Amino acid sequence: MEKERIGEILLRKKKVSYPQLQHALNIRKTTGDLLGEILKRMHLVSEEDIIEALSEQFNVPVWSGSIDKICLELIQKIGIDNCQAGGILPVQNGKGPVLIISAPNDEAITNVILSHNLFNLERFLAPPSVISENLKRVIPKTKRQSKIEQQVQKLQEKGVSGGLLPEFAQFILEEAMLENASDIHIEPSSETTDIRFRIDGILVPVVSLPRFFHDNIVNVFYSKSDITQSEFVKYHDSTFFFPFSGTEVDVRLSSLPSVFGASLVLRLLNRNKTIVPLKNLGYRERHLKEIEKMIQRPEGLIVFTGPTGSGKTTSLYSILSSIRSEEIKIITVEDPPEVEIPGVVQCSINQKAGIKYANALRGFLRHDPDVILVGEIRDEETAGECIRATLTGHQVFSTLHTYSAISSTLRLNDLGVQFSYIAMVLTGVVNQRLVRKLCPFCKSLVPAPEKYKGFIGQETYSSTGCEYCFGGYKGRMPVVETLWIDEKMRKMLEKGKIEELEKYVIEEKGNRTLLEDALELVKEGVTSIEEVERVVGGIL
Repeated sequence: MEKERIGEILLRKKKVSYPQLQHALNIRKTTGDLLGEILKRMHLVSEEDIIEALSEQFNVPVWSGSIDKICLELIQKIGIDNCQAGGILPVQNGKGPVLIISAPNDEAITNVILSHNLFNLERFLAPPSVISENLKRVIPKTKRQSKIEQQVQKLQEKGVSGGLLPEFAQFILEEAMLENASDIHIEPSSETTDIRFRIDGILVPVVSLPRFFHDNIVNVFYSKSDITQSEFVKYHDSTFFFPFSGTEVDVRLSSLPSVFGASLVLRLLNRNKTIVPLKNLGYRERHLKEIEKMIQRPEGLIVFTGPTGSGKTTSLYSILSSIRSEEIKIITVEDPPEVEIPGVVQCSINQKAGIKYANALRGFLRHDPDVILVGEIRDEETAGECIRATLTGHQVFSTLHTYSAISSTLRLNDLGVQFSYIAMVLTGVVNQRLVRKLCPFCKSLVPAPEKYKGFIGQETYSSTGCEYCFGGYKGRMPVVETLWIDEKMRKMLEKGKIEELEKYVIEEKGNRTLLEDALELVKEGVTSIEEVERVVGGIL
């Protein structure tokens, strides 16, 4: 029986429409490119959509577990460069090693598997970007550091007049992307210019240069942002983009005039980054069930809370990607959109043009949406428009900066929303933080602190540090507190009985606090007591 074609699978799964598929097929006749690549370029499907279609086409399962136990022995056998070029990630799967690959019909991958006698290993599929990012985890720091040192040496030999500063700036941007950094900090002091990357929420020193390079490096980034030399002493918020791995990465530049010169922060936004399915973001099964209940309600307000950098937007993108289809219209307004979601209309805040969350929301309602994402509820006007949208039958997602799930109701009330309306429209709240995961290659058992033994036992794992990690940690996962609003809770909310509501949630519903959820990860050896105390707070 002839295999179902990938375009037919995507059509059947309602990831593309018939006219869209025909248009992509016409492009393929002209260019000869793979259909999946064309559809991705057109932002009609995601990497995950293609992988799921390939899974059906070739009957190879999609990898759905965590990727904590990378098989170093097999990577050394195959060669890290071959793994990166071919899109192959060997991991341990309980019973032994398995291969995660990016395509079941790729000739290069097949040749690597055959040449290293690996054809007897079970194979799974994952998006190329997922494989690439996990392979970066096992590149030794010594190898990465030597590349940086070579660039610095070239820069010092040639000086600022050697024309190497733009090349060095590009190198720093690319290294930050390879390390999966969210920000680059360039900070002057009396003697040096220090460059640090924010990786997994922590600033990591990368390189220190002599102070005389500073103004010239700043000038390179200012030039990219169309900021003139005469404006060096001002505060700036600007943007530029740079090419990386066949795509363009947006950079938000923020600068402030410090005592020793302009201090820069470069926020990296890769709009073509793959959207990870919700089930692969590290949520526990109980969290996923609660979130699924919230999503299944066709109208109402769903709020994700937590500080900046707690994964709220990543989670919301995963949700929107999972519910999008030809049959519903999804519109977002963000500041700015961080990742492009196929099949979703994404709009950006523009303060200069007077486009704010509240008036964007009012405009959205005239575009007949089913689902709306509002980047953040910041003020009374935006809160009111969100409530209005839910009352007219829409499903609305947004974020708040609050310390707990329950406190979200108080924050909405502070923003002018009456408790009776909160009770009417609020579907649920997900309060989360991100904790760093212990490096699987170097974590070690230590005696548990006395005050934690009743929660986690006599021993726990702690960070050590090795050439594959940063200070004993690699990667992050969420600790979560969910609040699904049932009918009894609605009655309490309607009367503003928040203390009674909080008592009911803990004593009768048995909801876990953030600390309880975090300590469970400590007990399982996923993270450390020190990390939990840093992010969530500990037992006093």
